[in-house]
Formats: sequence, structure tokens, C-alpha cells
Amino acid sequence: MNTKNKINPTILLPAILLAGLIGIYLIGIFSPNTIHPDEYQTEPAIMYYANHNALTDVRDLDHSYFSGYGMTRLWELNIYYFLAGKLAMLLPVVWNFRGFSLLLATILTVMGIGMYKENPLLTVAFCITPQLWYLFSYATSDAFDFFLGYLCLYQILKKNSFLHKILEQNGRWYHYIPLGILFGLTLMSKKNYYLIPLWLFFFFLYEVIFAPKEKRKHLILSCITLFCIALLTLGIRMALDFSVYGLDKSNIIEEVTLMQADYEYKSTTPLADMAPSIYLHQKGISLSTLLTQMGFHTLLGESFCGLYGAYAIGTSPVYYITYGLCFFALFVFGSYGVLKTNFREKNAKNILSYITCVGLMLLSYLLVIYNAYFIDFQPQGRYLFPALLVFVYLLSLDETLPKRKSFQILVTFLALLSLASFYLIGIRGMI
Repeated sequence: MNTKNKINPTILLPAILLAGLIGIYLIGIFSPNTIHPDEYQTEPAIMYYANHNALTDVRDLDHSYFSGYGMTRLWELNIYYFLAGKLAMLLPVVWNFRGFSLLLATILTVMGIGMYKENPLLTVAFCITPQLWYLFSYATSDAFDFFLGYLCLYQILKKNSFLHKILEQNGRWYHYIPLGILFGLTLMSKKNYYLIPLWLFFFFLYEVIFAPKEKRKHLILSCITLFCIALLTLGIRMALDFSVYGLDKSNIIEEVTLMQADYEYKSTTPLADMAPSIYLHQKGISLSTLLTQMGFHTLLGESFCGLYGAYAIGTSPVYYITYGLCFFALFVFGSYGVLKTNFREKNAKNILSYITCVGLMLLSYLLVIYNAYFIDFQPQGRYLFPALLVFVYLLSLDETLPKRKSFQILVTFLALLSLASFYLIGIRGMI
């Protein structure tokens, strides 16, 4: 039988992606603003920029801008709040503070559908877990951070992207500037998304190391140019902070946090009176207890693949076990294909890239453990989303993988599971 006549189940992915976007809009428009994680913090920060253009001095803010931890989004480097605020100013609807997240979801959906034929992995990257769709249905800077990471993945996987034009010595100045700005914006992301610039570092390093000698000088100069533009982008943003706080921003944040935090979250509160979820290591709880007796892995796994609201709207363990087994099978199958293909072709660059990707994914997991143990017990699956982008890149190291029936069935089944969870559990539980 001619393989061209065989049905490719991934043909469903664009439709699933579109259905996911509809669900994102349903939650974004109709869900209350009291149900989603941290939105009580992000909404006032966004609406501040709907009415102001300049940075604020956080010492002048009233208590409504702060969380119980004594933190405010308005001291972050992330430009998400400014952009979301400016769009909210133009939207005459009650959910205007979510408008920017919905716009980002729309862009990712269009990109995913548009890239299906050329590289279905870019479609898979935005429909492999319903938790990603949920992330874009409310106001959170995590959505913008993931969006930036996806754009980096897009540049790497799309053959005629700005990045590949530069790598192939066909780049012009107007290719370097937006790429450098993109890489600079990733440096302003939340700490768990620092995995993205680290991944990019290794990507460029291997490009230089394994390039022919005649191309190496060009690649080194290109990397330096992009790095300088990225640093300039970060520097401009930090200069704005300097104009408000001078060199004393960290001390000011510490003082304001102490003043605004609830008693149980103040650093001066006796350890015995602090909230039970923070500083577990200092309280004498062992790491083995954290990992085996406190539901760490259960919460981390469930909130990666379908735990909604303030992590209170979930479903049967059967769903989570099924999803987990399928995702693990995808990792094993993908790893086998990548290693088999590249060892056969003696492709040292891809083998080293695979090892690096696995290491980065492990690092992302270890950072979640570190945060839960030494700072605050919050094993949230969204903290692993940078590793998800690295995982998709790992799969791309075997170009034959998307053509294999086992891969097609696995990713389509995961996408269908995601869609079922998103509609039957998430949307139904929140609107």
C-alpha cells in the first residue's frame, strides 16, 4: 500500500488547535476574575498601565497592588504588563485586562496551523497539554514568557526564518535587530524561563563548534551581534528602573516587601509562625518527605496536564495516569528515534544537542524542587513549560519522526485528551 494514501491522524491537529483557541476565549470572556491563579495581582498591574505610561515607584503604591507575600508585578522587568495595559485601554469590555493574553493565543494558533504542513512540531507545541491553553485564557505574564520561547523555537525550526538566513550567511541588518530584541526580552522573563536563553546559548555554541572553518568566523560575529542587541534591549529596560530607583532597587524591594506582606509571610516573623508552605528546609522537613509524602509529584503532574482555577478543578486519576503514560511514551519513542538516527548518521552535533536538551529538562524539574523546598511549596506544572519547548526541539533532532505512525498517533491522542480535559473539566468548571 502506498504510504501517501495512508491516513495521517495529525491532520486533526489544526482543528484541535482551533477548538482550543475557542475554549481560551470562552474562559477569557466569561470566567470571573477571582478564580485564576494570581490574577488579583496581575489585573491591577495591567490596569495601571492602561492609565499611565511611566514606571511607578512601588513605594507610592497602595496595598491593593500587593499580594499576601508583599510582592507586586509592577517591579518586574517584564514588559507584559505595559503591553497588556495599552491593549486593555483600547478594549471597552470588562475582560479587557485579558485581551493581550487572548491576542497572544490567537497568534500562536495561527502560527501553529500555518506551520502544520512544513513542520507539525510547531503545531504540537501548542496543543500537547490543556494547561497551556488555560495559561492563555487569563492574565499572566507566564503566557508572554511562553510566547517568546515559542518564537525562539519557531526561528530554530522554520527553515527560512531570520535565524537561518543569518546562519546561512544570507542575513541582513533587519534580520539581526528583531532577533536580538527577542532574545533580550527572554532575559526579562520569570526565572524559570531563563532556561530559554540557556538553551539558545547551547544552540549557538554547537552551531559554531560544528560549523565548517570557513563559516565559523561569520557565526561568531553573528552571535556577538545578536548578544549585543539582546544586552542593549535588557539595558534599556534596566535604565528605566535606574531612573526611578537608582542602584538601590533590590533594597527598596526588600523594604516594601517587609512592609506590605502579611504577617505569616514577613521575613521577620518567627519561623514557627510562618505560613506552612514556605521555607520547608529551614523548618526541618526532609527532602524525601517533600518528594514522597506531600503530594509533590501528584500536584506537579496534574497541574502540567489539566488542573484548573486555583489548582482546584481537576478530574479522575485515570486521566492523569493515561496522559502521563502517553507523554512518557512520546519521550521514549522520540528519544529512541533521535538517538538511533543520529548514531547511524554519526551526527555528533545532534547527539550532543539531545544530551543537552535532556539536561535542561532535568534542570527545569530540579529548579521546581528547589523552589518548593527552600522557598515556597508550589509544584506547579506551568513552571515546566520552558522544558516543554526544549522537548519539542529535542524531537526535531530526528527529521523523520513526524512521518512515523507511532509518533502521529501519540501526539494526536495527547491533543485529543487535552481537548477533552479542557472542555469537559476546565471550561465547564470555570464558566
